[in-house]
Amino acid sequence: RQECGGKTPDSGLLVSQIPVWLKLLLRCFPGLVEEVTFRSKAIDIKTNSLIEQESISQIIEFAAGYSQRGLEFTEKYPNLVYIETDLPEIINSKAEMVTLKNNNHVLISYNVIADEISIFDKYIYSPKTIMIAEGLMFYLRKNEMLYFLENIGKLLRSQGGGYFIFDAMHWEDETFSIRLMRKILVPLLRLENAPWPNFQNYDDGRNTLETKGFRVAGFEKKGKTNIYLGAISR
Repeated sequence: RQECGGKTPDSGLLVSQIPVWLKLLLRCFPGLVEEVTFRSKAIDIKTNSLIEQESISQIIEFAAGYSQRGLEFTEKYPNLVYIETDLPEIINSKAEMVTLKNNNHVLISYNVIADEISIFDKYIYSPKTIMIAEGLMFYLRKNEMLYFLENIGKLLRSQGGGYFIFDAMHWEDETFSIRLMRKILVPLLRLENAPWPNFQNYDDGRNTLETKGFRVAGFEKKGKTNIYLGAISR
């Protein structure tokens, strides 16, 4: 039985695949609903703008999970190449659940901290690419995050440049309730990993991206959600 008030977010997820514990968490902390919804919509808006303003025709989404973004974008842009990645069990499950609308929409298994970035060489069709990571970065420890940034920067440079859109957590936004939630829920729910802030603040985020060859071409904040748009050229 779900206690607490509120509702689950309209965040473009295949709702049947949202874990019960997450639904309950979102009901108990209604502010999370707004931030998750904002996160998804902000990423969609930035992605749409880049596609239309710069005629970008390829997207790679990391840790896509059960998001419907790939389905929605390939329906809106029939010639768009959309590559979704996630761990094998997620990709296999999603492949059984959805019908891809065209041959330009691909699901592949990829672990951002274990697999070689060269796996994408045979999938790259467009010289300029948008990469998306929603709800991924704060599950990476700093060394893993830097490794991931290094890899995607290398791939984007090899293609002549591109963009990376992602959300991140800042240490300056940490509150007692967030720390308590992490401390209690992770062992209680036996989660393998817990979200941790990526950067101290915006300046730290910008500086970190710059060390990997990116420049911050856009930034948006709402509550504790921070959306970065990193750009990189050859």
